[in-house]
Amino acid sequence: MTWGWQPLPVTRLRPQMVDDGHGNQVPDWDAAEQAVIPGWLYAPSTSSQEDRDGRVQGVRYAGEFFGPAFADVQAGDAVIYREQRYRLVGAPQQWFPGTVLEVERWDG
Repeated sequence: MTWGWQPLPVTRLRPQMVDDGHGNQVPDWDAAEQAVIPGWLYAPSTSSQEDRDGRVQGVRYAGEFFGPAFADVQAGDAVIYREQRYRLVGAPQQWFPGTVLEVERWDG
């Protein structure tokens, strides 16, 4: 068995912005533009749960993606990795030699 990091692709989702009928621009995820971007590593960082009345309402998973330099990802996007959808937290950061995305997803 070989151990090590294997870069995998992510699917970047960029929502179309539409008018909500009240003059506000809101994201339309049903019409999101998709692009497959190869070469990403995922590093999970933390998970936490939201409790209400002693019952778990949901679990938050956080992590970081490390990928190619100047990847076409921006604040407000989401990514799909191994069939899980993650929301970007803040804006992508550029560093040598690539791009870092802080992400989170919720279950529940």
